[in-house]
Amino acid sequence: MNIRWQRLHPPTALCHCATCGQRFQAKKQVPHLFNDAYLDLGPLCPQCFAASPAQLRERMLRYAYLIRLNRLRHPGSQDHARHLEQSAREPFIHYPGLLGWLRYWRRR
Repeated sequence: MNIRWQRLHPPTALCHCATCGQRFQAKKQVPHLFNDAYLDLGPLCPQCFAASPAQLRERMLRYAYLIRLNRLRHPGSQDHARHLEQSAREPFIHYPGLLGWLRYWRRR
């Protein structure tokens, strides 16, 4: 898995976290979660971004379980749950490097 910064349009938007489903107010840039096949799974809330890799995987599996349990009627929800489960099994999580952080703080 990879976490990268992405710019939002419009800059202050209400987002849903891809790993826990929580709604949060985003700023100009927000961290996005990508799986190893570079599929964008969505934005991460500040709590998930600050979580350890083990906690992030646990949140992903819990949210995928809740999606399947509730059988949400959103057309892509079952696919999202499958992608979350697959991504949680990936061995490494790559956080933004030093250059990614510098770009983030410069654009804030």
